[in-house]
Amino acid sequence: GFPEVGKADVHINLLATAVNGISKVNNVMYHNPLTPVLLQMLSGAQHPSDLLLGGSVYELPSNKVVEIALPNTGLLFGGPHPIHLHGVRRSAVPITSGNSTPNFINSIWRDTVSMGLTGDNVTICFITDNSGLWFIHYHIDFHLNHGFAVVMAEALDQ
Repeated sequence: GFPEVGKADVHINLLATAVNGISKVNNVMYHNPLTPVLLQMLSGAQHPSDLLLGGSVYELPSNKVVEIALPNTGLLFGGPHPIHLHGVRRSAVPITSGNSTPNFINSIWRDTVSMGLTGDNVTICFITDNSGLWFIHYHIDFHLNHGFAVVMAEALDQ
């Protein structure tokens, strides 16, 4: 894949919603596991499906370009919403958030981006070159504690 809009190897759309104070991403509420994910891996979990995270895990292959779209549909109250991605060692490029011109050449390194306003579609792009289980979540505890998070299982074959 290429770090250009629509030319990534992996495309993921994360639609965040909230009903009655419960946040979901792609209709799945994130629940903190009883045993921390790292301890699960050290105890023998070999595959993301072994992590007991109830549908909140996205498996990403090694050394691929990943594009994650975060459309702000207005279904999540409040805003604008800061989204934080752990484990990205290269630029996470916001493609649109009031600006439709991506900067892949000399973009600044970001691990937190704003979902912008209702109608914006923020897309981040990165290369899976840092094996591990990485958290992408709402960067304010209120929504995080109410289910707005997923885990990216990146390059676990390394």
